Amino acid sequence: MDVQAIYIKEMIERAKSACSSAYNIYSKFPVGACVRSNIGKYYDGCNVENGSYSLTICAEASAIASMVNGGCRLVTDVVVFSNLAAECKPCGACRQIINEFANDSTKIHVCDVDGYNIRTILIRDLLPEPFILS
Repeated sequence: MDVQAIYIKEMIERAKSACSSAYNIYSKFPVGACVRSNIGKYYDGCNVENGSYSLTICAEASAIASMVNGGCRLVTDVVVFSNLAAECKPCGACRQIINEFANDSTKIHVCDVDGYNIRTILIRDLLPEPFILS
């Protein structure tokens, strides 16, 4: 097994674990995420819903906030997991948040409901024209 496959497997397990902590009483759609920083540290997050949906925090945003709090600023890999949907990709807002802390080689790994990596997508392909403040 190559090194990338090993860390993706670890990230999927962490995202699955985070998914089990999701606070999703409104949508009933639990999501967990794990991001890997450029120094190889992992940060996990889960969705945290609110009665006012616009205040809901997505799993990816939660994980990236944890990464930033940990002093890292570059995401190399992201895994998003839900046990209710295969290929649970980041929403539009999360694509923009990921992009803020990404480079051209940042990868999004999507998996099936059993937690097997089935596809890897570059962030630039998921969000080809991000908003950039200039």
